[in-house]
Amino acid sequence: MFAALRIPLGEGLSGWVAQNRKPMLNGNPALEHGYVHDPNRFSPLRSAISVPLEGLQGVVGVLTLYHSEPDTYTSDHLRILLAIQLQGRVISRKRPLPSRKQKVQRQRTI
Repeated sequence: MFAALRIPLGEGLSGWVAQNRKPMLNGNPALEHGYVHDPNRFSPLRSAISVPLEGLQGVVGVLTLYHSEPDTYTSDHLRILLAIQLQGRVISRKRPLPSRKQKVQRQRTI
């Protein structure tokens, strides 16, 4: 439903999370960019939880989960997503991802 959307920074729920670098619990999916300005689009989704994903250069994406029931997500759900977010930060800061050339060289030595 939202997979094909390119959401500009600061626009919609996910764009707000990216711009402000803050999670959102039980946000309104209907505010996502692409739905707000198009009265012909309808979303059956009623709840969203979203966390920014940060890399070495700042926010690289947003992880947003949607649900059809309102107020579905709890602080426990948020804690799980924040743990995922933290793991991503730790991995990205430990070392940069290997280049394609490095991957090929590593495969040849195995």
